[in-house]
Amino acid sequence: VFSDDPTRGRAAQRNRSEEPRLRVSSTKVNDDRLFGYVTRDGVVAIPHRFTWAGDFVEGSALVVVGELDGMIDETGAWIVKPGQYDRLAPRSEGYVAFAKGGRWGLLDSKGRVWEPAVFEALDDPPEVSEGLCAVRHEGRLKYIDDRGNVRIVLPAEAKRAFRFSCGRACVGLSVTEDGQESVRYGYIDRSGAFVIAPVYRTAGMFSQGVAPVAYD
Repeated sequence: VFSDDPTRGRAAQRNRSEEPRLRVSSTKVNDDRLFGYVTRDGVVAIPHRFTWAGDFVEGSALVVVGELDGMIDETGAWIVKPGQYDRLAPRSEGYVAFAKGGRWGLLDSKGRVWEPAVFEALDDPPEVSEGLCAVRHEGRLKYIDDRGNVRIVLPAEAKRAFRFSCGRACVGLSVTEDGQESVRYGYIDRSGAFVIAPVYRTAGMFSQGVAPVAYD
């Protein structure tokens, strides 16, 4: 059926142009399933040689060979060779977290070390959100920016810190109640100031301006 609507053809071309140039494909080899990449037309561009393969983002993709993490470019060449780091984690806000010797750092999409592995992650792995990442460094909970600069140093009483969402981050402080130590949660802004006092027994991240909490 032909259409005289010229916008339909343009829309189809636009949708096709927005598709990734390469997409993940899998095939069974003997008893194993291996992953590679094919073009939009289904032509194999990078052979099926990976134990696992992730989508390309900004010209690079995370892959696994055996149990070793690596990163490749769109030609299949290694940006980060398998085993170069103990672990690579899916990127957040353009950065790939890497682990080395029990510490975490950040790589960019070219595999360049953006921040060396000197931080202990609070989440596993660390996640950059709204340009900040919660870490433990030198015995204190802190937020660093995407260049590794310390932006927020939390009080010594801080025991938990979570990623930013809607300009707020949930932080738990150690408190003593009836002779027992517990943690109460509140919310800080990007300056590190508590904008919602730490009075909640549990608290979640903000989404669309609201956050779940429990109070007793």
